[in-house]
Amino acid sequence: DKQISQESLKLLFSQNIPFDLRYRAFKRDGTLLWVNSRSIGCYEQNGVLIADGVVSNITEQIKVDEERIKTQKLESISLLAGGIAHDFNNILVGILGNVNLMQLDEQLPEDLQESLQDIERATIRANDLTKQLLTFSKGGAPLKETASIESIITESVSFIMHGRKSKCITEFEENLPAVNVDVGQISQVINNLVINADQAMTGGGIITIKATTFHILDEPDIPLPNGLYIKVSIQDQGKGISAEYQEKIFEPYFTTKSKGTGLGLATCYSILKRHDGYITFNSEENMGTTFELYLPSTPKKVHQKFDPAVPIQHFKGKVLLMDDDPVIHRTLKKMLAFLGLQMDSTWDGKEAIEKYSLEYKSDSPYSCLIVDLTVPGGMGGKETVAHLRKKFPDLRAFVSSGYSNDPIIANYQDFGFQGVLNKPYSMDQIKKLLQHLIQ
Repeated sequence: DKQISQESLKLLFSQNIPFDLRYRAFKRDGTLLWVNSRSIGCYEQNGVLIADGVVSNITEQIKVDEERIKTQKLESISLLAGGIAHDFNNILVGILGNVNLMQLDEQLPEDLQESLQDIERATIRANDLTKQLLTFSKGGAPLKETASIESIITESVSFIMHGRKSKCITEFEENLPAVNVDVGQISQVINNLVINADQAMTGGGIITIKATTFHILDEPDIPLPNGLYIKVSIQDQGKGISAEYQEKIFEPYFTTKSKGTGLGLATCYSILKRHDGYITFNSEENMGTTFELYLPSTPKKVHQKFDPAVPIQHFKGKVLLMDDDPVIHRTLKKMLAFLGLQMDSTWDGKEAIEKYSLEYKSDSPYSCLIVDLTVPGGMGGKETVAHLRKKFPDLRAFVSSGYSNDPIIANYQDFGFQGVLNKPYSMDQIKKLLQHLIQ
């Protein structure tokens, strides 16, 4: 910032105006640093005005301040984000569920099927946006599990690169340790960065993704505790990021795209922070950009998923739903009926406890209970299941919520639940839940 310092010195010597400035400078080796320069004018005995001041290196202080400002900006939208996402996901249940039911009718005209697919895609996009909002919500925690970073990247790339001009190359170190992550959130990070890389290469190009182990030992540029991490790098051959924008790219709502939301990279930053990880990047104009992610590794082994080949018709029975939304009552009842199951509905925890207790001693007790986590003005899912489990230790209960970042959702087993059904849920998610219950 040569001009700033020169103008300040000019004012000092011409009008004896002191200054206290922060500006960027380069060391002889080309390293960028921030300095604080304070100076006042002093007259010597011969009447000559001289500058008397101190110049300090404040680079580390600036880094700390920038991290604090980023965190404050993310927290500033947390309360709004959580409330909107919760209510919006309840609405999406009715849309997505009914669209899935209509799609099961093989007699529908082709143009109507195409319209339903458009509605389904739009609903999924809306859900993606609420997921991004939820990553900013205060108090939420990732729904972590032991997972393979190689599988997460492979599945994300396979989905996101379909129909794009660019080509994606993946390179994985052999025998990579597992990571303890929220698979959905880390997939979201990979998706955002791969989409950005593709959009940076308007005529197509090559995106290179590498995953390796990385030992952090007092790394000054990576503010993480020492230990073994998984490093994921995503490199493109695009136009790069202008120097004037590089300090702002992780800020919420900052975007250089005409149709961008400005939440993509801010979401990535927030997700990595909640996983005790870090994200950084290197970029030069017309030379491309490389994003680097760091996630703590874990010695735990990846658990085998339940077998999706188990036929759904093996499950018969009755389901009890507790939710305060009438649209969800109607939608889920129709979805379960298609799968051969009966469903009864209740509006709050007190009613659910009464109905479950009454049916428990009958010839057809409930096979499982699905409860909404939050019921305004009534007993919610956590309290309901805790009460029922004291009387019925064999209770099989699933928690459902539009607020997927709630700590209870993240640690559902600690609260007596066998699984999670995040809103909005599709027919496929209902099937997987029931298959999990069978096994």
